[in-house]
Amino acid sequence: MKILIALFLIIFPCILQAQTNSSSSYWGITLHGGPFVSGLPSHLEERMKSQGYLPHSGGLFGTGASIPMAKRTIVIQVGVERNWNKLGLVNLLFSTYSGKLSGISSQNGDLNLNYKIKAINFLGGIHLNHRTMRLAIGPAWYAINVIGDRPFDTLVPLKKNFNKLGFAVESGIRFPKEGLLFADFNVQYQKVGKIDMGTYSFEEVDASGQLQTVNFSAGEKSFNYLVINFGLGLRL
Repeated sequence: MKILIALFLIIFPCILQAQTNSSSSYWGITLHGGPFVSGLPSHLEERMKSQGYLPHSGGLFGTGASIPMAKRTIVIQVGVERNWNKLGLVNLLFSTYSGKLSGISSQNGDLNLNYKIKAINFLGGIHLNHRTMRLAIGPAWYAINVIGDRPFDTLVPLKKNFNKLGFAVESGIRFPKEGLLFADFNVQYQKVGKIDMGTYSFEEVDASGQLQTVNFSAGEKSFNYLVINFGLGLRL
């Protein structure tokens, strides 16, 4: 984290210097979407398996094929940016991604974990290779919610919300370097840090009519994640 802050402080003076010659500056609007590469889903899946939860079985014609525990959606990201001359840029990004994990335990039954992460990034960066490539870093704010529920019970789902300050690093390629429309590709690493999600406790009545408590200990897990984004943009 200290290294990222130091890089951020180095890049921003370059951006300010670039503003002194803004003959080729422009505003830009971007829309990206892309696959989630690594992070929270795999951490939660490991946690569920360590407590006896296994993937559901299914498949066509009763083949009993294992259904993946983690189901993910693509990351959606909208950005507003300002580019100065051929050197500096700042970018305000809004993104969201969500997913679901489902498992079954012979002792505790079914468990679903639904999660959603919303992020706001403020990145400062520099252009490379005649404005076709860029590197950017900056602070970020994350709003996270994780909902635990048991799909075949009438229990109210347990929802936990977390807010976190973090950092993001981005590397991107853009083409063509001039013109109204452009295609954009970027790789982002979102440094959220660890969050203690605690324990999800469900009370239910068993077959004998006795009240029992089913616990799932989510524990402290890293919410850092890596994404690959593809998108389009408009120069204004």
